[in-house]
Amino acid sequence: MSLLLTLYLPTVCSAQTPTAEQILDRYLEVTGGRAAYEQIRTETVTGVMEMKAQGLRGRLLGLRNDRQESYNSVEIDGVGKIEEGFHQGIAWEKSAMAGPRIKTGEERAFFAREAAMAKDSRWRDFYAHAELQGEEMVGGVACFKVLLTPREGTRPETRFYEKESGLLKRVTMVLASPMGDLPVESLFGAYKEFGGLKVPTSIITRMAGQEMAMTIQSVEHNKEIPAERFVPPADVRTLAERLSRKVN
Repeated sequence: MSLLLTLYLPTVCSAQTPTAEQILDRYLEVTGGRAAYEQIRTETVTGVMEMKAQGLRGRLLGLRNDRQESYNSVEIDGVGKIEEGFHQGIAWEKSAMAGPRIKTGEERAFFAREAAMAKDSRWRDFYAHAELQGEEMVGGVACFKVLLTPREGTRPETRFYEKESGLLKRVTMVLASPMGDLPVESLFGAYKEFGGLKVPTSIITRMAGQEMAMTIQSVEHNKEIPAERFVPPADVRTLAERLSRKVN
């Protein structure tokens, strides 16, 4: 009888539904492994952005380092450059149309998580709770549905991981913005390997009735990035200092 149990139990256990923690940890493994993530000190991403309904197309640049600093920009043909970043705890945004802006509250909390280099490998540091909410089909693919509650801020994220591959397929959330709360959906696909890590090269984001498609062309890890690339523009720094004086 004990021999039969020995043969039978592994099959039963392997068929059990995984916990939310196991699903998140599996994502690390299928995309390269925790050790590979922890070796990354900088990340440089390039690509293109399209909003076909509006006839807009732009060039993307994303920079991050292990000091939780980030810089993102998109240069849109006929419109100009839109920039955003996170530096020394300040989340900011600037465009030719709207000028400089400092992000605060829930908006800042979300952006701080996005700036973190290790947000996937150290997800427990950024999220207080992970809960499996069942299964759901996404684009014809069976996925585990995981609700993540952040440690900073109150707005959860719902992530959908493919049951078979373990890869992230979809993320939904409600983002705070100057225009109010915005439901956002992002779809991830076309995973490719760059420097030992597998990343999605197709990201489609739907928000406020608009759709934006991003195609990642290159991802470089541990390429030297000058510290000044993360320093906000002068008008952003002036605005941040002014707001700081008001608070204090």
